[in-house]
Amino acid sequence: MGLRRVIIVERDAGTLCSLIGELKGEFAILALRTTEAALRASPELYDAIFVGVAEDGWQALAFARHLQAKLITTPVIFSAANPRVASAARQAEAYAFLPKPLDQREVARVLGLAVDAVGAPVAVDPAP
Repeated sequence: MGLRRVIIVERDAGTLCSLIGELKGEFAILALRTTEAALRASPELYDAIFVGVAEDGWQALAFARHLQAKLITTPVIFSAANPRVASAARQAEAYAFLPKPLDQREVARVLGLAVDAVGAPVAVDPAP
C-alpha cells in the first residue's frame, strides 16, 4: 500500500515546512498556501485535507461548504490559534479541530484516523 495522500493548506511558511518535515515519511503531501489552490487541486483525489485556519475561520468554512456542495467527502481537519474557530469547524462538519500551536505528532495521528475512517468498510445491517 502506498503513502496516504493528503493536502495541507497553511499560510504560514514556517508552520507549513514544519508539518511537511514531520509528516513526509507517513503521507504523500501536497502543500498549498490557500484554500483556493486546494480546490483547484482535485481534492476528491486525496485521503484527507488539513487546513490551517485564518483568524475568524470564514474562509475555511466556505472551503468546506464548497466541498460539500460538490459532494466531495474527503475529511477536512481545521486548525487555528483562535479556539472560537472550533465552532466554525463544527458548522463545516469538519472531521476534527486541532488548536495551534500544533503538536505535529497529533496532526499525524488525526490525519491517520481520518484516512482510516474513510477507508474503513461500511457496516450493513442484515435484512430481518
